[in-house]
Amino acid sequence: MKKSNPYITTLNRFRKAVRKVRTKRFFSELADESESMRRRPYGAPFRRIMALPDATDDVIIPSVATHLGDRNYFAPLLEPLAHLSIDKGWRLDGVLRGSHFASVFDLQATDGKTREFPFAHHIHLDGSAESLWEAHILRIWGDLLYRGWHAGYGDFRIVTAFDTLAAETQGMSTDIILPIKKVFEEIGERSRELERWDFAPTVKVNDTQGTVTFCIYSPFGGFKKIKETLRFAPFERIAMETVAEIPYECGVYF
Repeated sequence: MKKSNPYITTLNRFRKAVRKVRTKRFFSELADESESMRRRPYGAPFRRIMALPDATDDVIIPSVATHLGDRNYFAPLLEPLAHLSIDKGWRLDGVLRGSHFASVFDLQATDGKTREFPFAHHIHLDGSAESLWEAHILRIWGDLLYRGWHAGYGDFRIVTAFDTLAAETQGMSTDIILPIKKVFEEIGERSRELERWDFAPTVKVNDTQGTVTFCIYSPFGGFKKIKETLRFAPFERIAMETVAEIPYECGVYF
C-alpha cells in the first residue's frame, strides 16, 4: 500500500480552512463585487466598499477583523497547522488594498494596536519539516485569499498530482479562463511530459533552514516545479529557483 504524503494531507486540511474563511460574509461579498465589476468594466468598480469611511486611494479596509467586529475571523487558518504557534496576544488579521483596476488582500498579524506585514514575524515554527511546510503554505495563501480583477494575473495554485489538477485549480479568481482539460490540448505534446512529473511536495531541513520543493499552476505562466530555501527563525524565504517548467499563457486580457 502506497504511503500517503503528509504534506499533501496537511495541504488538503488547510484548503478546507481556506474555504471556510473565503465563504464567510466578507470574502463572499468581495467575490460578488468582483464579478459585478468584471461584467461592467471601468464602471465605478468597488463603488460600495470604496465608500467606507476608512478607505483611501490604496487601503480600502485597514482591518478586516475590526470592520466585521470579529477578532477571530481568520483563526480557522491556524487550526490545521499543528506545528505553528503565534505570539501571545497576537492574531491574524488582514488589509484590503485596491484601486479602480485591481484589489488584493494581505494577511497580517495584529495585537489589536498595531498590524504587521509580513505576519510571519509573529509565527513560530517548532523546527520540524512539517512546520516549515505549514508556514510555507500559510505564507502563500496569505497572498491568494482574494485577488480582484487585474490582480488575478498573479493568481496560482499549488498542485500535488496530475490526476487532481482539475480539482486543485478550481476556485481561482481567473474564472473566465480555459478549463484544465482544454489547457492540455493547448500545450499539446508537453502534456505527456507533464504527466510524468512528480508533483508531490518534498521538504528537507537542518537546524536553521530547509528546502521545500513543490509544483504550481498559473494560467498566466503555466506549470512550474519550484525549490525554495526557507529560514526557520525568523521565518522567511532565502532563495527560490525554478527546477522545471512547462510554459502556458491563456491569452486572456481583462
